[in-house]
Amino acid sequence: MILLHIIKVMTSRDLTKELQYSTYIDMENGNDTENIHYPALILILQDLVERMEQLEQRLDKQEEYQQEQND
Repeated sequence: MILLHIIKVMTSRDLTKELQYSTYIDMENGNDTENIHYPALILILQDLVERMEQLEQRLDKQEEYQQEQND
């Protein structure tokens, strides 16, 4: 839950809502459970991987450009 709060502060995304995060507090047995929607998690991870790949491509282009300038 702390990680979700940190991400919400750093971005405009509310991952708690996107992941449909919920907590069930079991007052009888103390077996509290936390739930997330796993297909939503997979979509968020796919988005993250796509963004990383784009950044890697941009970095590669910048490195190529700097090499050309140095030659």
